[in-house]
Amino acid sequence: MNINTLNNEPITSKTGNLAIALYPAIPSVGKKQSNAYFARVINRSRLQMDDIANDIVASGINMSKEDILKTWKVIDNAVTCRLAEGISVDIGLGTLRPAVFGTFESATSTFDRNKNRISVQYRPGKQLAETMENLTPVISLGNRIVPEIISVQDKTIPVTPDEPEAKYTLRSGGFFSISGKNILIAEQENADMEESPVGLYFDNTEDSSKSKCLKPHQIYHNSSTLLEGIIPELESGTYKIRIATRLTAKSPRKNVLEHTFDKEFKVL
Repeated sequence: MNINTLNNEPITSKTGNLAIALYPAIPSVGKKQSNAYFARVINRSRLQMDDIANDIVASGINMSKEDILKTWKVIDNAVTCRLAEGISVDIGLGTLRPAVFGTFESATSTFDRNKNRISVQYRPGKQLAETMENLTPVISLGNRIVPEIISVQDKTIPVTPDEPEAKYTLRSGGFFSISGKNILIAEQENADMEESPVGLYFDNTEDSSKSKCLKPHQIYHNSSTLLEGIIPELESGTYKIRIATRLTAKSPRKNVLEHTFDKEFKVL
């Protein structure tokens, strides 16, 4: 059996769709929150040679599963031998080639397995690349363990149809109510809270020296979906609400997660 005969027929997908999940990019400590997201393919499962052999048998090929697996192992062994001799091999689905990784200090350096390694690089073949390129991505929002503010309100300021701007107004000593997801403000155990960047921030957009931060113990209600407490003494101006936490599903994490609400608030 010549492996290249597998490419005589077009490669087909059962649905033509590829599930993709989007995850928010987490900024490094000290950097501003970004609105960027990165994507990952939702890996449905990991198949073994047996599973692929079953697929081939189910397609109607005149070969038994045992014969397919036996031939497959012979091909794998032959390809491996050629790669070990420093020869690149086109397997139809793409090209495999031996490669060396790591750096060397000089032209006379010896190979050091603590710094260097020999492995295999893979380059998809034209047909496989075109098949993947023509898939229809089905995008969903990935599971996220990052803070996300949904709404902010000063409960002491009534919002009426006649004064819609009151929705984005805060005043010192008012009672804030912030709803969201994963907004519990948490720090690592035994951390110095005075030095910690964790907290609920009222960031002055014109003068950072006027910004204020509430630590977890200063927040009356501190949960993953709701934060409530007293608004600190703020000078008049425009502010944004920002959360910085080490929240995670099980325990506080090493890096600080931040989220800034996209609306601006005026302080009277």
